[in-house]
Amino acid sequence: MNQMPNTPFEALLGASAPTADVRAETMHFESVGKSCDFCVDGILGATAQPAVWAYPCGEAVHKVAMGESGATMDFPIKAGLWYACERCHRYIKGNGWSALAKTMGYPEGHAGHDAWQAFRVARKKGPGYAWPLVPSKTPDVYPAAANAWRDTVAEYDGKAREALDSVELVTVILGTLYARTDVEETVTYLRETVGPDVANEIRARLGNNMFVALYADTAA
Repeated sequence: MNQMPNTPFEALLGASAPTADVRAETMHFESVGKSCDFCVDGILGATAQPAVWAYPCGEAVHKVAMGESGATMDFPIKAGLWYACERCHRYIKGNGWSALAKTMGYPEGHAGHDAWQAFRVARKKGPGYAWPLVPSKTPDVYPAAANAWRDTVAEYDGKAREALDSVELVTVILGTLYARTDVEETVTYLRETVGPDVANEIRARLGNNMFVALYADTAA
């Protein structure tokens, strides 16, 4: 995938998102607690800090020097998620690989663990390619989107209004407005009835290609 994905669905799963404007799409917070892939002890198999960020990576090739002959061997890097704790994420975000290496005990000026170099080859470039795994890290719903939702909902009454009033705006990530309800049936109802109209109205009010993703959080 050469261009920035339009939704977390596309970036995290590597597949095109459903074409409908209103989707029931789960926010993937269940990876919280995975070990950081960048802590040296985590790479070496010991205990690392818990991951709170995920980086989608594409397929790539990592060249590794073999001995002193100058010959190299290509190692394929599969697409997937690489996980980072908050500390390592700060270094990665600032491209501070030497500083991260020093923090992990490598000598001054060292490039760090080979796995880091593999990540740098495979990592998808551009803003938005670090996905929060905890709700507290998700971006806020900016005022224009919140106002568009409020004004659109105000146009409905009856059962549709009741259903829309039960929905909570959660976040906006790369043009997708995420809204949550704790009732699965509400998601189904909105998708099958007024949901597409709500999405189209929000997009018209904002003047862009905002998507609206509804998901049920029955554990809330």
